Amino acid sequence: MQEKYYPSGDINTAQTLAAIGSILDCQKKYDEPLDFYQKALTIQERYHPSDHFDIAKSLIDVGNVLSSQSKHDEALEFFKRATTILEKGYPSKSDDIAFSLRKIGFILNIQGKFDQAIQSYKSAIQIQEEYSPSSLDQIAISLCSIGAILDSQNKYDEALDFYQQSLTMLKQYQPSGNAEIASTFSQIGSTLRLMRKHDEALDFYKRALSIEEKCYSHSPNRIAQRLTLIGDIFGAVKNYDEALDYYHQALVIQEKHYRTDHIDIVMSLKGIGNVHYYKGRFDRAIEYKKKSLRMQEQLLPRNHPDIAWSLFDLGATYDHIREYSFALDYKLKALMMRRKCFPRNHQQVGHILHGIGVTFENLNQLNLALDYFERALTIYDKSLPNGYPG
Repeated sequence: MQEKYYPSGDINTAQTLAAIGSILDCQKKYDEPLDFYQKALTIQERYHPSDHFDIAKSLIDVGNVLSSQSKHDEALEFFKRATTILEKGYPSKSDDIAFSLRKIGFILNIQGKFDQAIQSYKSAIQIQEEYSPSSLDQIAISLCSIGAILDSQNKYDEALDFYQQSLTMLKQYQPSGNAEIASTFSQIGSTLRLMRKHDEALDFYKRALSIEEKCYSHSPNRIAQRLTLIGDIFGAVKNYDEALDYYHQALVIQEKHYRTDHIDIVMSLKGIGNVHYYKGRFDRAIEYKKKSLRMQEQLLPRNHPDIAWSLFDLGATYDHIREYSFALDYKLKALMMRRKCFPRNHQQVGHILHGIGVTFENLNQLNLALDYFERALTIYDKSLPNGYPG
């Protein structure tokens, strides 16, 4: 309508275009908002000086959509431009600057640039401590994000330290417990699980579940998420029947609550599939893993890293029933997708290369197996401190 009355595109049109993009964003329509945000940005750049606040906001909007589409290199440039504008001209807009810095940190982490990612999150913390010290919840989110990066580097003790800092801050923000506290309990639980401290991990997961049941009974999806994590712990200690019970509890809640496909349902289906895998029921495992993969392909953007991981996981399952052609097909698809999401030398690319080598070894194609193992080793030497995955 406004474009009809203002064919050259005035600033009112830009505001409406941005508003439409925002609504489409909230509706999780990954591709549609981009066109509206880009049109709004084009108009703003025509009418405003290059360092105008509205331009920075639109740059962030465009970056968000590109990031959700796994177009991380492009997204990073938009966030960097936005951050430059905000830091130079609007230092008091600390929440917006910190948000953009966190997004930069998120992308740098995906790109395997862990030190730069941590520095970006620390910059976000610094600017909020200076200009907006009351934003304890946002500072806590940055602390948690640093913890997650350290987790990915197997620096678990350091990760726990950042999670504890985050937890202390969140308890000041809302002592009675809130969603972020529950999430941080879960993060700590996940780190302890990686450290194979399963009893302690289970305790933190149950503390998270207790908060959800008391404070968020109206959000059964959150309760289901915690049940899934508890199922993960029981699976890790090979208590498969208990794990299966928790996964099924979660799945019943999720299917009733969502009534349609949802990423939380994916996690429960994968958990059930994993239990069947570890119990040697590979046909049942493949059934559940395929169901979760189909749901991911419907819900997530193309080339999403989680889809790649599910493809690889299916390939590994086919290895166990000696269906090597299927195994190879899924693993090669996973490799192609991972390379679109991550740098070529990312350790997860190395993990898939190793897995492809395993399948070629099973096929007795030893030269090809050796080639893939050597390519994986080259990546591990570059991306991991000890030269091998933990």
